Amino acid sequence: MSNGKHITLQPKDESTWLPLKDILEIVNMEKTAFYYHVDKKDGVRSRKGRNNRDKQYNAADAKRLKAKREGLEITYETASETDVVIDWFYASDLPAGLKLVQHLYGANVDLAELVVYQGWWKHNSRITMTAFSHDRTECFASIQVLPLYEQVIMDILSGRRTENSIQPNEIRTYQESGPYDLLVTSVAVLPDRPHLLYELLYTYLQFWIGEMYPQRYIRRVYAQAVSERGDILAQHFFMAPRYDLAYNAYMLDMARPGASKMVKWFQQKLKEKAPLPTELQWPPN
Repeated sequence: MSNGKHITLQPKDESTWLPLKDILEIVNMEKTAFYYHVDKKDGVRSRKGRNNRDKQYNAADAKRLKAKREGLEITYETASETDVVIDWFYASDLPAGLKLVQHLYGANVDLAELVVYQGWWKHNSRITMTAFSHDRTECFASIQVLPLYEQVIMDILSGRRTENSIQPNEIRTYQESGPYDLLVTSVAVLPDRPHLLYELLYTYLQFWIGEMYPQRYIRRVYAQAVSERGDILAQHFFMAPRYDLAYNAYMLDMARPGASKMVKWFQQKLKEKAPLPTELQWPPN
């Protein structure tokens, strides 16, 4: 439970490695107690220091441990030195997006896949939200979420169809009122800027709160984890496994009380703006 206090994570913390002495000051713990939490695998990364001696520990992980132990809220500071701009990704941003993909996955990029994405972006320009540099020449993080009819999502997750088979006209354009089912098709973030992923998600949810609700609302969110990191992210948001579709398929029913802090916040903001539609009320009638 939060006690009303917070600890701030700065972008540089993710790439900052400190000796044990400095880490103990951050977590406010004795060495033996700190080692106990490290042995419990509480997520504090370590690496060898200079000359392969004296371990160093990640500053961001240390702050997360402190927040966990002391019940502190974590706030994220945007990197002012990079002038990060969060905005929708357009076809004209493709060169910057390509840089991000190549940085994360190497030079071998499937250009045919990018052609498919271009068709999607032209049909609905509000499916990919990205953290750009101020001049939009660099992408630091990106999430892609497709509004689709549920049967299309079922076909994708069960393997009856591939993502690349989705035609632009199958992507909904937010012109209709009522419920929307979403498929998360991509989550990408530079390793030294993980905080931007949460900024993207909050901004994306604010779009649904401010521009869409109550005329349009999210009913369910689906995702398919293609890596261990993606699987952990799905679990972080307490998405329910859909083993009936695939071993790595997940679903988040927005009518159910949220277990993650972000989902709880989103649901509360919807309630504050307007009464919930029947499909978002729990338990179901």
